[in-house]
Amino acid sequence: MSTARRILSNTFIQVAGKLLVAIVSIVTVKLITNFLSLEGYGQYISVYEFLAFFGIVADFGLFTIAVREMAREENKEDFILGNILTLRTLLGVSMMLIAVGAAFLIPQYDGTYIPVGIAIASIAVFLSILQGTISSVLQVNLKMQYPTYALIVGKAVTIGYMVYVVYYGFSEPSAEAFYHLLWAGVAGNLVMLAITWFFAKRYAVIRFRFDFEYWRKTLWKA
Repeated sequence: MSTARRILSNTFIQVAGKLLVAIVSIVTVKLITNFLSLEGYGQYISVYEFLAFFGIVADFGLFTIAVREMAREENKEDFILGNILTLRTLLGVSMMLIAVGAAFLIPQYDGTYIPVGIAIASIAVFLSILQGTISSVLQVNLKMQYPTYALIVGKAVTIGYMVYVVYYGFSEPSAEAFYHLLWAGVAGNLVMLAITWFFAKRYAVIRFRFDFEYWRKTLWKA
């Protein structure tokens, strides 16, 4: 297959995957809004909106840099991926810990499900950061069908977990039910990471690397 066709196929698969995930997201919102009270749904949304800022900081543009650098230096894919993976892991852990700590210090969140919810959802965000990092090697090799498969399967796991919570696990909204809805996101992202890792290791050696000079240069670029 020519490079142009591979790029076109790669793009089509990603767009189709995003459309399917958008549909699944609509179903997810419907499930949650029908089950939780208006206040409960507001708290659910607040958890992810609060973490969104910290997720942006944790990303730090390193995914884009990883793809660009690996495309330029194909013989250094393992080195680049390993160091970017370490950097994003450290940033991800740091930002999620700060987010969780801040959530428990905000007076407006006292007496709500939000602080514990943020602690649970931060795991899902961290797993998403790792999955995105590892998928960079698949982006470079124009094999984005694999992360797309992972995304679809992960979302299916999440919505399956939510269906169980809403229709079988709990008869009415509660703190435990709320937290399980968030654990559903963790389960889905864990599956997504596992599938992406499985396919990515065909194209690169995935392990943490510690080249501090490379970190310094990369963080300056970021």
